[in-house]
Amino acid sequence: WLQQPATRWPYQAGRVEGLRAYARVQATVGAAQPAIDAYLRLLELGLPKAQEIDTRLLLARFFAGRGRQADAQEQARRILALDPDNMEAMKWR
Repeated sequence: WLQQPATRWPYQAGRVEGLRAYARVQATVGAAQPAIDAYLRLLELGLPKAQEIDTRLLLARFFAGRGRQADAQEQARRILALDPDNMEAMKWR
């Protein structure tokens, strides 16, 4: 039985935490594009509303800080669709 392939875990929770940790490590070591890619993949997994807003705010801050205003505005638009009163997202509208 040890030689049989393991079945895939059917729940996303472990995948979400693993991907979030990977994204943080990439950001910490200065690998911006791999971190962005990981955060965007994380959003595709269907996070709870509060976590999605936090992740999109993180991306918007990064994009705005690097002069990528269109990308920051896109994240702000998505945040405001979830939370119309989000003050931080309003500054990138």
